Amino acid sequence: MTGSRARLLLAVLLSVSFGAHAEWSYFGALLAGAGDAYVDLLSRSQVGDRSQIRFLANYAAPHVERDGTSIRSSTSTQEFECAARRTHLLERQVHDASFAQGATRATQLHDQPWQAIAPGSRGESLMALACSPLSLVVAPTRDWTAQPLVAGSVDLRYDPAHTQRQGQMLSLRWLMEQAPEGLQPPEDHKAASTEVEMGIDCDKQRILSTTGVGRSASNGRGSAATISARTQEDALDQALPAPLATLVRKLCSAR
Repeated sequence: MTGSRARLLLAVLLSVSFGAHAEWSYFGALLAGAGDAYVDLLSRSQVGDRSQIRFLANYAAPHVERDGTSIRSSTSTQEFECAARRTHLLERQVHDASFAQGATRATQLHDQPWQAIAPGSRGESLMALACSPLSLVVAPTRDWTAQPLVAGSVDLRYDPAHTQRQGQMLSLRWLMEQAPEGLQPPEDHKAASTEVEMGIDCDKQRILSTTGVGRSASNGRGSAATISARTQEDALDQALPAPLATLVRKLCSAR
């Protein structure tokens, strides 16, 4: 399954594997090639309209702080007001070694103000992940090889146990037996398969939200890798490969 439709849907589902650093999932490159960004999948918490998630900046070269000290990574907890589209830092630490290792010290934060999130920014991507109404796909669903193939496809499977219909809303979890195309994760963080969960409005025939995670091995096996999310609406025919769009319509029409 290749082509522009698959790339359009999965352009944000960047997949990697971690080994010793399995608690951190790759989130993309830092600005100006300064290093790489990661998130802690298990740290996400949601209370009402507010969500929190932990973020790691892993610097490619020693990074000099405002006080003149040199660090190799920093971790922080960001809080979001989802409806208001704004964020602020709750806490931040800096570390002498990569991946939050080595000597650690806290950064002093005093009444951090809320800041609006600019469209198309890294903050918007992080907000989409933190505020996603879908579950985060952290552990492998089950044995994906035992799940049915989507009719007309040789590499798409879906999990009936994770298919739910509530009114016009459909939640569907599926696996693509390849990594997303057109992306440039670190060479040693590539994935072999991608697991996706999406929320669909059956009446509008539109995808409302998507979360996805890469796996370090085929058939949805191996360590969880990058997870990302998007909340903008996509029409089924524009965002899905034809066999999957046909399955969605079938599930939406079932009563």
